[in-house]
Amino acid sequence: MGTTLKYGRGVVGLTAGVVRSSQWLSLPGFAAAGPEERVVRQAMENPIGSSPLERFVQPGEKVGVIVPDHTRKWGGDIVLPIVLEKLKSQGITDLLIIIASGTHRPTTQDEILGMVGKSIGNRYPICPHDGKDEKELEWVGMTKRGTPVWINKRIAEVDKILALGGILYHYFAGFGGGPKLMMPGVAGWQSIEKNHLLTLDESGNFRPQCGDGILDGNPVYEDIVDSLRFFKPAFLLNTILNDRGRIAAAVAGDVVLAHLKGCEIAKKMYTIPIREKADLVVVSAGGYPKDSTFIQSHKAIQHAFYAVREGGLIIALAECAEGIGSPTFMEWFEYPDLETMKCNLVKHYSINGHTALSLRNKLQKVKIILVSELDFVTVKKMGLIPANTFEEAMAVAGDFLPRHYKTYILEDGSAGVPKMVD
Repeated sequence: MGTTLKYGRGVVGLTAGVVRSSQWLSLPGFAAAGPEERVVRQAMENPIGSSPLERFVQPGEKVGVIVPDHTRKWGGDIVLPIVLEKLKSQGITDLLIIIASGTHRPTTQDEILGMVGKSIGNRYPICPHDGKDEKELEWVGMTKRGTPVWINKRIAEVDKILALGGILYHYFAGFGGGPKLMMPGVAGWQSIEKNHLLTLDESGNFRPQCGDGILDGNPVYEDIVDSLRFFKPAFLLNTILNDRGRIAAAVAGDVVLAHLKGCEIAKKMYTIPIREKADLVVVSAGGYPKDSTFIQSHKAIQHAFYAVREGGLIIALAECAEGIGSPTFMEWFEYPDLETMKCNLVKHYSINGHTALSLRNKLQKVKIILVSELDFVTVKKMGLIPANTFEEAMAVAGDFLPRHYKTYILEDGSAGVPKMVD
């Protein structure tokens, strides 16, 4: 049990009374089976559903390496040098690193060097993907659900793909990592919009199969997997980080099969069992980069929602130094009520519209106080209660809580997912 929670690149101190009276929801402690480098190499040497990397790639082939962008932590400083060393030993000289930006802003050059290091950043061509740049996209097919598959031209031109990243819960695709590195990672905006719209039914309600940890019957996930047949052959190497942010496990091999194995591990590492819901949940998004924007921070609010009773309260600590995270997100709060928003979302969907709907759905059942750097007008427009400090948030919370109330503190809300157990 600590006394601070991560906030941006710093921390927020909690009051002594809150610390003493609260139950902390922390990630289960998982130690790695050995040094991080050994964990990664062992995964590569024991691929799932695929030949080893040294047989997967052939000398003279052009290889595209897909890596996460600046919003993700996955141990890239450990993984990438090992992979590049292996490719070099196999005679691969035509190599390009693509940053899977998806719907996020392109990663800056300084951020690239911070992610991969100057030795790699100055030695290999690195291309941030921009799904809005139609000149950089190529149409490669259509999924069974009617999603047009536009992908980065450079990825369309390679002979083989390496998909590197980490695995976490994802609130509508089931899990991150795996095939998501390709779709939406290096896909076009139109493709991503069509895929994300599958979270909603014809009435604008969230499909129950679209949720944290759900893959079977999840239309978003199944559409992503279907899109893989339009990509060149791919080899996956994904990590699962423990509560200290170190590589505790890794999986390699077939993009789908290896990812499924990694998801089983991630469930054990990121599920936090609870036996009852609380009146108040205090949640940190996990600090930078997890709370760089509000849209990134929403994942933590989603996970906190699983642990709060109806009529309860969430205090979310998320700096949001880069603002909301989408130029169209706030437009959805122009609609006067939930039903009007849902109707227009189905008819005129845009990226992150379902995130706006998800937030508004929560506000029908709980109140949310947001401690952030966002201006109060923006926070109030979303239906949240703004606060400058944790102490201010607790003072506001006192107006809504019963005299005797139960509190959870969710330390890393972007990663940890509370689940009710018997």
